[in-house]
Amino acid sequence: MKHIIFDYDGVLIDSFEFHLKKVNEFAGIGLTAQEYSDAHDGNFYANKIEKLENVDFSEYAKWVSQDQGQQPLNDDAKNLLVTLAENNKLHLITSAWKTQAYPFLENHGITTLFTTLQFAEDSASKHDKFVKLFEKEDINPDETIFITDTLGDLIEAHNFDIQTIAVTFGFHDKEHLLKGSPTYVANSWKEVENVLNTTN
Repeated sequence: MKHIIFDYDGVLIDSFEFHLKKVNEFAGIGLTAQEYSDAHDGNFYANKIEKLENVDFSEYAKWVSQDQGQQPLNDDAKNLLVTLAENNKLHLITSAWKTQAYPFLENHGITTLFTTLQFAEDSASKHDKFVKLFEKEDINPDETIFITDTLGDLIEAHNFDIQTIAVTFGFHDKEHLLKGSPTYVANSWKEVENVLNTTN
């Protein structure tokens, strides 16, 4: 059995443009696409983007929850999740708040496919979430593989030598993701599936 960790924003949900627009509406800050992308080069909540300093993301999560819950889930992603859950343990580790992410998971009927769910309420740090997962499941990092779309996540995963699949259809493009030395790169959900099949 393999432990497969999924990120949420940019992976399970195509949400870059969605959040860029909504954060600007919520906070009235005129955030640019480049600034929002740069905020994910490390831990999002420790970013140095001045325009984001005073944004209350716990309140933003409540404000955006309904709209985000109605966003589509890629059919290939859902089909792969259902298939993988049959013989593997799936985990969700995200910087999103439960109040904004959980309705999306519920609306698409995928909540129960995950053995564990960790949100911003659990910790602002993916490092801490990885530690919690390893302790709870009594597993080693080399028994896991992490699917993400940002340089910041790749950096945090490398602190544990976790294998990573960097997907190029999220917040960061391939060139940027390669700076984080991902184990694998995938341009589509079909390619994610192929990678996971080769690592069995």
